[in-house]
Amino acid sequence: MARINAKGHLSGAVGPVYFRILNGKPIVQSKPGKGNVKQAAATKAGASEFGAASKTAKCIRAALFPILQDLADVTMFQRFTAAVYAAVRANTTVTKGNRRLADGDLSLLEGFEFNHNSPFAKYSSLSPQITCLPDGKLAISLADTASAEAFKIPHPKASGTELRVMVTVVDPHSGMFVNDERFSVSISGSSTVVPAQAWTTAILPAGHLVFVTMALRYYREDRSAGNIPLNSRELHPCRMVRAFLTGE
Repeated sequence: MARINAKGHLSGAVGPVYFRILNGKPIVQSKPGKGNVKQAAATKAGASEFGAASKTAKCIRAALFPILQDLADVTMFQRFTAAVYAAVRANTTVTKGNRRLADGDLSLLEGFEFNHNSPFAKYSSLSPQITCLPDGKLAISLADTASAEAFKIPHPKASGTELRVMVTVVDPHSGMFVNDERFSVSISGSSTVVPAQAWTTAILPAGHLVFVTMALRYYREDRSAGNIPLNSRELHPCRMVRAFLTGE
């Protein structure tokens, strides 16, 4: 309840607004407290949609942990959420608030760099050929190439490089991890040629989100400890090379 003070100014709440004196001047502001400012339906829908996109992005990041580990740059979380939301918003046929990633433009996620400190293309020229087969499997192939052209080994202690490829399946409704398959090829520092590679996944479940990611892992060979990883938050080239929804 508002009252009139000795100077004739209102002080207190009247409906959804609050009267008070600030620096000797009367001001009016929205009444503090939840629910006093009404949002437009479009604003609420947009906020709900962004929240759903953020949750989906978080689930995908968790599903990609085997290849990401804790080696993404510090901005990756925000950047990936923004990329997922952009893919969702690319759908202009479904009303705001009802759109989801599976209905969006998944190609907008392709080429996403999980570590801006070490972009994948800076350290490798490899580009896999990815084909959806009629039987529901996914074929991934790499042509043979000179190792000097395919890999740049930036770490002075590295004795070799491992290329890792991961195919991750995610439920389009819950955003939760379903399964993954992992492939790799190791190239020692003395190798002159990267041999051709051909990998094939198991049958992918219909109507699911599929993400294909690639990463470079640098290691130092040790006779007693084996291959010692050298990657860090400053050096972990990792990129999403393909994102799509399998057919029903």
